[in-house]
Amino acid sequence: MFPWTPQGVPEPEGRFREFVPDQVLDWFDGPRLFTIREGDISYLVYLCQETPFATRYLVSPTDADRLRALTTGAMTVFNALKNPIVWVVDTDSGGNATTARRISWSAVPPMVVPKPHVLLSRALEPIFRVYVEGKALSQASTTASVLNRYASNSHSLLDRFFDLIKWAGGVDPPIQQLGLGSLTISYGAPGGLVSEADTQELQTQFARKIGKDGDLKMVSAITNMCPFKRSGLVDTVALGGQLIPSTGLILGRGDRTEWRTALTSLLQISGTVTVDEIGTLEELDYGKRTFILRRLVSSPESELRCRADESIIDELREEFGEGIPQVRVHGTRAAGDSTAWIDQYELSSGALAPSLSSPEA
Repeated sequence: MFPWTPQGVPEPEGRFREFVPDQVLDWFDGPRLFTIREGDISYLVYLCQETPFATRYLVSPTDADRLRALTTGAMTVFNALKNPIVWVVDTDSGGNATTARRISWSAVPPMVVPKPHVLLSRALEPIFRVYVEGKALSQASTTASVLNRYASNSHSLLDRFFDLIKWAGGVDPPIQQLGLGSLTISYGAPGGLVSEADTQELQTQFARKIGKDGDLKMVSAITNMCPFKRSGLVDTVALGGQLIPSTGLILGRGDRTEWRTALTSLLQISGTVTVDEIGTLEELDYGKRTFILRRLVSSPESELRCRADESIIDELREEFGEGIPQVRVHGTRAAGDSTAWIDQYELSSGALAPSLSSPEA
């Protein structure tokens, strides 16, 4: 009947028989998300599968705090449903419960639950949201480098966007939510609420600014947020919020090349210059993926500020600990930018070692 057959503990006949909505939270040709009560316990119920003859629901214990978080946008539908133990309840065409099985949340397939970043309604969406999944993240913590990478790049993206459009509320978007587990960073619009008409116009302008002929700094920020092809820290990044179409913008490991190509094209238009220098490696910052070359062979009194991807920074950090005196770097620098993007390096002699990733000007 249904493509998914739950393997769980059958409940006695009569469990969840009174399947009558107490509070309807989402309606589309009938209640899709609602609460029921059984004795003193409230449950959140999600319609996860249906046929012309039967309907299947996912039933999860809930409480007033969780419902308040769900209805105010502080919690996604996925997280509101997520509990160690849930129930799968099938009903007939008349709405009568026919079977109920108790299962663990880990046994629930992704195809029957909402996407992890989806809120109860579009109206609750922040102006912009970054949702990051990967093995570097856990319910209790995330690595500092991942948090820094996505917080700094998303802030840079929004700051640049609101500056370009001369937004009346300013250019410093406030963080409204920061959640661990799967890293979530939600932003409000600078200056407060945004009207529906403004939202539509902002979405159009945002799409244009990150398009083929878009803004260099914004495309650079998106490129920086793409998961690295060979690094296992982050698997996928979902961008959402009112600036992004309701379908969302999903960045996977295979998308980095496409964004790199767009960024390279914009760099060429901007008058990027080639960098090829030898100097002493100092002040390597792993979190920001930056370092400084001092005592340059071409100009001993000068220094070169550099940025590179994780693959290069990892190797330089290992070598830096052993006191490498000089490094040769090769890369690009956009006109007016004081920091060079390094895509190749050489520790002492031999061929330049290539970067595994993309420019991040």
